[in-house]
Amino acid sequence: MLRYHKPEERWGDFVDVKVNAPQILSKQLPKVRRGLIWISSVTDPYQSVEEEYKITQKILQKLLLYQFPITVLTKSKLVLRDIDIFRQFKKCEIGMTIIMLDETVRERFEPKASTIMRG
Repeated sequence: MLRYHKPEERWGDFVDVKVNAPQILSKQLPKVRRGLIWISSVTDPYQSVEEEYKITQKILQKLLLYQFPITVLTKSKLVLRDIDIFRQFKKCEIGMTIIMLDETVRERFEPKASTIMRG
């Protein structure tokens, strides 16, 4: 990721949004063998920009058409928005990560993550 970022952008203060990801996925899905899709092995699919762009939601809807089994990992309460989509999958696992129980520490290390109490 660092090779694409601009020098004036501080790590953690920018997100590159792949707005065409759902369209690309639509073209690829009919051609690939069905297997487990792991969503968020590197970055959280429910970062705050997901509220505006809904890329993860659109991707989930595409995967649902072909019933790909999915695993989603997140730290964000925004995952709750897509519960109705998750329920339609035959195989779906959702994991929520909570790495600390002290809100002061969380705010310092992960200021953009959902608060511990709101999960």
